[in-house]
Amino acid sequence: SFFGWVLFCRGRWVAGAAGLSFHGLTQHFMYIRFPSLWACYVVLWDGERRSVLPPSTGARAERPTRSAARIHSASVVVVGSCLLLGALVQGVRGDTQAWPFACYPSFAALAPDRIVDLAVHFQFRDGGHHVLRNGPLPPSAKQARPQHAWSTVWRLAGLYGEPVSPSKLRAFAGELARRENPPLSLGRPYTLSVYTESYSIAPEAYGSEPLTRRLIHEETLLEQQE
Repeated sequence: SFFGWVLFCRGRWVAGAAGLSFHGLTQHFMYIRFPSLWACYVVLWDGERRSVLPPSTGARAERPTRSAARIHSASVVVVGSCLLLGALVQGVRGDTQAWPFACYPSFAALAPDRIVDLAVHFQFRDGGHHVLRNGPLPPSAKQARPQHAWSTVWRLAGLYGEPVSPSKLRAFAGELARRENPPLSLGRPYTLSVYTESYSIAPEAYGSEPLTRRLIHEETLLEQQE
């Protein structure tokens, strides 16, 4: 009923309340957060209605006001139609990796029974060993990983069709090392190993060991600048 409510001024308040309630409930019960979409609901607020030109009196002065209002309305219709058309075309095409328009991929297909993550291993010659990830160990309902963090991991792992890049994996590993508290020192010889790991998404499997682990990159670095 959302599309019906937005056609009316008072209905937009109902649509906004229902939409925000929907996102709040999915976050609470399903651990699916969409904070970036919450801010978009401001478009349902009409704001104050004002004339395009200052108020005037007399028949002659009224004509430019109406003309300007028509131009303003026409421009809104043209821009809005272009935005809607771009979104509809990409939605029909199913293009989730396009710019400036793309359809949203999260619910485009049934979810698989497992999720893929990256594990970055640092093995230092002095015996130190660290395993870093781009967020909480998946799947973790208590500590949800941000969407952009998952997107980064899947792109680096080649799940979007791009080839695995050693230089990007090296830079990603360095970023994870700097984000540690305290930061992980890389100014000594070490072996960098990056694995893709798959985890079951079944709730009863939360916190379990990965189902599969595959090495996608390994190299020995004698020294790296801090």
